[in-house]
Amino acid sequence: MSVWSTVKAFQSPAVLLLVIFGPSFLPRLLAYVRRPRVAAPPRPPLPLVLKTVFALHSLYYAYHLVVPPYDVFVTHGLPILAPVDRIRAALLRSSVSASAAATLPTALVADSNPLLDLLLSRLGSLDARLIYARVGHAPFASCVWCRSLDDFTVAALPGVVAPYVAQAAVLGALGWRAVGGPGARDRARRWRAKFGSALLVMAATDVGARYFWDLRVVDGDCLHLASTLSTLRALVLLALPFAYTYLPAPPPPSAQPVLHALATTLAATRLVSLTRAATAQSPLLRRAWNQRADVRTYAEARAKTNADVRDALEHTNIDPARARANAAAFLDQEWGKVLGGLQKM
Repeated sequence: MSVWSTVKAFQSPAVLLLVIFGPSFLPRLLAYVRRPRVAAPPRPPLPLVLKTVFALHSLYYAYHLVVPPYDVFVTHGLPILAPVDRIRAALLRSSVSASAAATLPTALVADSNPLLDLLLSRLGSLDARLIYARVGHAPFASCVWCRSLDDFTVAALPGVVAPYVAQAAVLGALGWRAVGGPGARDRARRWRAKFGSALLVMAATDVGARYFWDLRVVDGDCLHLASTLSTLRALVLLALPFAYTYLPAPPPPSAQPVLHALATTLAATRLVSLTRAATAQSPLLRRAWNQRADVRTYAEARAKTNADVRDALEHTNIDPARARANAAAFLDQEWGKVLGGLQKM
């Protein structure tokens, strides 16, 4: 199926989605386009290996767009309700060369290929033709044991999933420094999981659409789902490596929340210091503070000498000196992380 046929097939739902979501999405799109642009740092030149991967990948999917997988209805322009004789003639033209077709009788050619006979017998019913439109020509024509939609879906799974697996391998290779260049590892950390999840979702959607899509015959024809999905898949997979490589990096985390928290902590520390200074200057407050400190010191000393407390501490296997050392090390480590993050920002 050509790209234009795919666009026409999805024209009605696309217009409906545009009418529903257009009024809310268009202002956001305009605001995004008109936003002030920040000059991005120049990108390093792409390595030769990455350019070669891009070229081979683009040629492969461009070929699939120009020469899509064979479909007897789409390739020969036949409606889904075409007579069996027209389908037979189209299949014979595609399976036999021009010289052989001119020298061999049609009956002999048809009888010499059991798979061709099986395909023609299956295409005698409308339900089988709708299954053909779902799964495509290859699994429908080559699976001898298939009888129902479930069987043909299972037979079509390898051909449907294989392009996504190959695309995942290509994206994984782009994360190698030898292939993707100096920024390959950063791109892998940033995008590999997201693109892998997207490929998994697309593969599941591709398989699910072939199985659950409600195909109906309208005006003597139907949506040729296998050809349409093949074209859409080729377009998306063609763009994925370029998006993986050229998507802008997310902005670095802002230091403002950390600076705000540090400013708040510093203000609280200064307030405590000022409160203690004011307490020390007042005889009444100083006396009350000293009394409270004496009470707390006495309670701590009494707790340390209490036999029940010491027994409970021994049963918990807690070493007070080790606990203090671990707490100090934890604080030093966390402050080191905060300071290191601020230096990177």
